[in-house]
Amino acid sequence: MESGFRSHGKIKKQFVWHDIHIQMIFLSNMIRKGPDDQSSLVLTPTERSFAYRSEYNQLYHSTSDSALTYLDLTTQYLHTFRGLFLIHKPQIFAYKTELSEQIDNVLISPKNGEFVYPGEYEKLKFLRNKSLKASDNNNSKKNKLYQRSIKKKKNYHDELISNDNHLDYLTKTYPCKKCCKQTDEWVTLDLSTNTCVCRNCIRKS
Repeated sequence: MESGFRSHGKIKKQFVWHDIHIQMIFLSNMIRKGPDDQSSLVLTPTERSFAYRSEYNQLYHSTSDSALTYLDLTTQYLHTFRGLFLIHKPQIFAYKTELSEQIDNVLISPKNGEFVYPGEYEKLKFLRNKSLKASDNNNSKKNKLYQRSIKKKKNYHDELISNDNHLDYLTKTYPCKKCCKQTDEWVTLDLSTNTCVCRNCIRKS
């Protein structure tokens, strides 16, 4: 594409409607640097409409921003601006990085047709594996904490049962020292002789 056009919105909707992934390539003569002439671009409505989200943006610390690709017909170089984000409405966009490479050295993603520069696929794969490993480690830590919690609860439960066993003498019957009746209604208890003084005898005394 060498210039903008008014029906860009309709064309984009038609592609989306048919679930077709396209990557518009603008000619490099459309590149207009921003006021600082270094890290910003002035984008037409057509460029803004066809700016695409790329998973490779995260390699440059940008996840939710977009990208645009331009072709220099003279040098056969592709120029991609990754991490485009609006800094002055409606048309001035800053970018995280500018990539330049001969078109023969650039890969095409089979997923959506976007251009992938040398080394980007390997870096993204490494980043994903690192993220998965960190996630697995996090899940492993959570599992260990869960197991410790279960074990702690079990130990506490066992301790309660053990304590209950230690306290089972409270429900047993013993012979009273004074009236010699076997009873569980005792007031004082002597575990050394397994005898007690029952409530009735305490009242009489």
